[in-house]
Parts: sequence; structure tokens; C-alpha cells
Amino acid sequence: MNIQGLVTKRVNKLHTPGILNVFQNHDVVLFTETLTNEFSELHVENDDYFVLNRTENKPTAKCTSGGIIVHIRSMFVSSDTHVFESADDIICINISGDTFSLDTPLYIYVCYVVPENSCRQALIEMHTFYRLTDFIAELYSKHDGNNCNCVLCSDMNSRTSNCLDYVVNDCINVGDVLPDDYVTDVPVIRCCEDTGNLNNYGALLLDLCKQTGLRIVNVRCCEDKQGRYTYIGPRGSSLVDYVVTSQNLIQHVGTFKVKDPNIMSDHCMVDFSLNFNIRNFDQGDECYSSNSNINSKYV
Repeated sequence: MNIQGLVTKRVNKLHTPGILNVFQNHDVVLFTETLTNEFSELHVENDDYFVLNRTENKPTAKCTSGGIIVHIRSMFVSSDTHVFESADDIICINISGDTFSLDTPLYIYVCYVVPENSCRQALIEMHTFYRLTDFIAELYSKHDGNNCNCVLCSDMNSRTSNCLDYVVNDCINVGDVLPDDYVTDVPVIRCCEDTGNLNNYGALLLDLCKQTGLRIVNVRCCEDKQGRYTYIGPRGSSLVDYVVTSQNLIQHVGTFKVKDPNIMSDHCMVDFSLNFNIRNFDQGDECYSSNSNINSKYV
């Protein structure tokens, strides 16, 4: 969820009952547009956190802007966990695949894409979508395409309507030019509640999916077959907050739900879980074993 300021002069939203309940029931919690800085208090019991603060703000700005925080249950963090950052709008957490009985690591990307009309894009050397495409394509070249485990959570300010995020008739190999290890796109129709016009960022997100083999989870899974709005504001509603995964991870999505509007932000919480065979952990009163979920909330 785009939290629109996690820590303010009046309140630290991490300490509010609603957010504390989120941490108690989820293994991974993701925030964008946190507006945090190096002095912000972000610790949560039993969690490790990874923070990306915006370093460059307008000289005339009265407060910080942007910002990303990823909280992960400490039992899932080890010496094999790696963190990658790009500019101040993309962070990637690389968790060992052994933790989830996967052949390759689980890559959790979180990013915040500024609105289309924002002058901030001019300050970024390479557009967020182009960098994401390059990073994820590199993962596919590093791992077998069928075994690339990638989850992308973001307020992308993208409106994709019901447009396709896969290549139509991708299985047709004209002239036998495709390599033997080519992974074809599986056609699964989306039917979204937000049928507004496709915007430029929406087109970029769809291109990212087609180029990398990622698939939008919104609309496709569980309790979100209608593709509920994730932003509800005074000027209208739209679906701009997304969970996007590798095509092979769609089968692991156990739950997916866009929560009702809340008082903390005009963006709704997106709650989802991935089903993995998690290796045994024993931490005090908590024990995780096989056939467990990793519960995530993009807040």
C-alpha cells in the first residue's frame, strides 16, 4: 500500500493498532511513499527491515518524499539474503530458495513510480520501467525461465484497463526460430473493474510483462476476480497498485484481496499469500514447517 507518510510529527503509523495487526499476521509487509528519512524509527519486533529513502528532494520542499520499506520476518533473513537498490525508487530483496524449497532464489521487487506528470522523472537517468525490465530480464538469463521466482509489488500509477499482459499466439513457432528453452506465454484473460483509458505507464507495465514473462496477479486470483480499485480519491478511483509475479509463481498464489478503503491513505491495502513448502524453523513459541504460506501485504 502507498502509505502516504509512515512517520509524521504527530503519529508513527507503525504503532497504530491496524498496522500492528498487519505485522502480527504477515511474514512480509511492504510500504511505498513512506516519506521517511535516516532519523525515522522503523523497528518492528521479530522483523528485519530494509529501507530506501529518497535522497534528492526539491530545495523548496517542506518535507521528504518517496521512500520504500520492506519488513520481513527475521526467521526468513539469513547471510544468504541480499539487497539491491536502484536510484531511490527500486529495492530488491533476494531470499535463498532453500527457505521455500525452490530451486532458485525468491526475488522480491518493490518500487514506487512517480505520476506521469511529475517533474521528478526528469531527475532520473533511466525510467523506472526500463530499469525494471532490464533487471528482470537479467534474472531470466541467469536462471532457467521456468525457474525464475520474481514478485513485484508497486504503486505504478499505471492504468492497464483490460489490456493483455501476454503475447497472443505465443506458442506458434513460425519457421522454427524459437530456441528450445523458450517459455511460451499462457493466455489468461483479465476482466478489470477499472475500465478507464490505458495510460502511458499502463502501456509500459504491459510491455514489461510481455518482455519478461511476468503476469499481473490483480484480477486473476482468489477474491479479486473483478479487479477492485486500489486508489479511491476525490477525483475518482483507479487500479494503480499491483502485484506482478513470474508466470510460474501464479500457481503458488493462495490468497489475494484488495482491502476496503482505510483512514491512513487513499490507497487500499493489497493482501496476498504464496504457498510454499517452507523448511522447518523453530524460534521460541513459533514453528514453521512444510506446507505453510508466506503471507504478504503490500501496504
